[in-house]
Amino acid sequence: MFNYLPSSLRIKVRDTLGGVRNSQVTVQMVEPQLVNCTVCQRDEFTNSSSSIPCATCGGTGKTVSNYKRTWFRASAAVVEITQLDIFKGLPPGVESGDYLVWVSDKDLDTVEQAFKDQNAYLLIHGETFRIYGYSADGIGYADEYRLIAKKFKPTYVAP
Repeated sequence: MFNYLPSSLRIKVRDTLGGVRNSQVTVQMVEPQLVNCTVCQRDEFTNSSSSIPCATCGGTGKTVSNYKRTWFRASAAVVEITQLDIFKGLPPGVESGDYLVWVSDKDLDTVEQAFKDQNAYLLIHGETFRIYGYSADGIGYADEYRLIAKKFKPTYVAP
């Protein structure tokens, strides 16, 4: 598999990949449930408040009525770009500091919802991430999915 590498480095790469795939973390998907601000009016054309200095919504025209939270287990690893990664190739758009996350096919609905909702985000190891892309990742059939998650500063942060 890694015949172009010295044997000591092949063992290190194999052990690192095995460690990531065998370690599980709890990932939380947070989806703010938004309603129109009760103090100001929302301007649909500008997609913001008609009153920028609104103290209730901060000028967004929306407030959070509730935070929907979904937890699932996944394998996750922070991407640290090395010469090996550049040589062997990474998925398009992946940068150093991003997370690669592998989830079970039973969590695909949650992943798709987080991907579609521009305000939804993932909490991994206490940091917030937005799903940049996802794809099937299995041998012969899709039994799990690989997500590319980028650091993200959400507009609506759950307490």
